[in-house]
Amino acid sequence: MNMKSTFWTRLPITIIGIPLITYLLITGGVIFAGFVSLVVFLCLYEFYGFKQKIGVRPNIIIGMLMSLMICFFYIEFPFPHLTNMIAGITILIVLALLLEMFSGKSHPLDNITTTFAGVIYVAGLLGTMIALRNWDSLNGARFTMAMIFTVWICDSCEVD
Repeated sequence: MNMKSTFWTRLPITIIGIPLITYLLITGGVIFAGFVSLVVFLCLYEFYGFKQKIGVRPNIIIGMLMSLMICFFYIEFPFPHLTNMIAGITILIVLALLLEMFSGKSHPLDNITTTFAGVIYVAGLLGTMIALRNWDSLNGARFTMAMIFTVWICDSCEVD
């Protein structure tokens, strides 16, 4: 890919994305958590879509509910109500296993594994941005901004 086409394809993201991400990082709280939760849902939906193309049928609704609970867990960081979170996730895990057991779909182990893997891989890892921002509230989000922009700059570098 040449430098000129990369510049023009990334320019709108740079013009809109940098101010938006900066605003969300400075604001923090529920607005930032809502944005990250939206990104988690979109990424999880895309993850499940990739798996569906190869014949796996994850339980998207249960996966989204579990992701919502994980994002909520991170919103409450550093003072989460662990009993409520563990109970909620346990109920969803048992429900997912029961639904898969009685669904009659082929490859049930692949289906349930993909459902849980998507939740752990996408919501568990990307959702930590919410906890990191909540932890960094004492520093005015400087640590979180430095991390986000460092990753962004390194991702934008192109090596030929």
